[in-house]
Amino acid sequence: MRLGITSDCIHYRLEDGRVATSNHILKRQIDALAEYFEHLIICCPFSDMPGHVSYSVYEDKKFHFIPSPNVGGVTLKDKIDLIKTIPVWIKLFKMIDKNSDIVYQRFPNNLNIPGFFYFYFKKKKVFATFTGSWDKD
Repeated sequence: MRLGITSDCIHYRLEDGRVATSNHILKRQIDALAEYFEHLIICCPFSDMPGHVSYSVYEDKKFHFIPSPNVGGVTLKDKIDLIKTIPVWIKLFKMIDKNSDIVYQRFPNNLNIPGFFYFYFKKKKVFATFTGSWDKD
């Protein structure tokens, strides 16, 4: 089976082409899920790696990454940028739908709110987890 994953966790491309994340918990969760699937497609934003960050590298060849826009924030401009990004996300959701048997959505984040509705109306098999909290939530 093929698993599609949508997450807003930032990832980095190393100089040698490998992919890494500074979210070590995410990496451990994805590695654990990988044991049950033949192929994993991870849709996530990429950013330049900040200096002196501790990161974990995805070593398994069954991982395939699809970059998503790195958007979000608290200003009105940030919220408008989110709305303008929805058509791009829809294209990414179509790719995930086509190339996966089941989708894993990590909440809460901006990417998975429209993703929830997209996959719901497509009747895609989905499972989700609440993976964090906002301040004072």
